[in-house]
Amino acid sequence: MKIKLGEKTYHTKELMFGDLYKANEFKKYIEDGASKGKDPLSEFDKMAEYLVDLFAGQFTAEDVYKKLPNKGCILKVLELANQVQAESIGQLEIKNDPAVAKEV
Repeated sequence: MKIKLGEKTYHTKELMFGDLYKANEFKKYIEDGASKGKDPLSEFDKMAEYLVDLFAGQFTAEDVYKKLPNKGCILKVLELANQVQAESIGQLEIKNDPAVAKEV
């Protein structure tokens, strides 16, 4: 998976089971109504923190705020969480298959 912030494109690390847990936790937070409108700024903070974590700290939350275009940004974050879920059940083709040792 990838995301473009400003002029740079970032790719996710190899996803682990913990990433699936965090994707589900994030989506549940959003689907349950997040802060129910009481604290929209904390909702943006959660989205930025989720992205920073998903991309293994290659950028900061501040980078997300300054470089992620507003148009479609919320859907982009949710789409990434959906991709983590889909990949976990084999719905997405893995782009970087691990090397397989050749038998001699």
